Amino acid sequence: MAHLLADLYDLVASFAWLFSTAHSKSKPRKPKRYPVPWAKGEERHIGKGAITIAEFDQWYYGGE
Repeated sequence: MAHLLADLYDLVASFAWLFSTAHSKSKPRKPKRYPVPWAKGEERHIGKGAITIAEFDQWYYGGE
């Protein structure tokens, strides 16, 4: 729910900036994104990569 509210806030702020830019002679400052703790600018990766089919079969079937 917090993700949706943060996105909604950003969209409304962007729309307000676009509207004020179109209807004023001076260019207003572009709005900053709403600060959210889960977006730190880096992607989070879990694990170290793909495994081979043989390794998967060994794990899935238990080495039969």
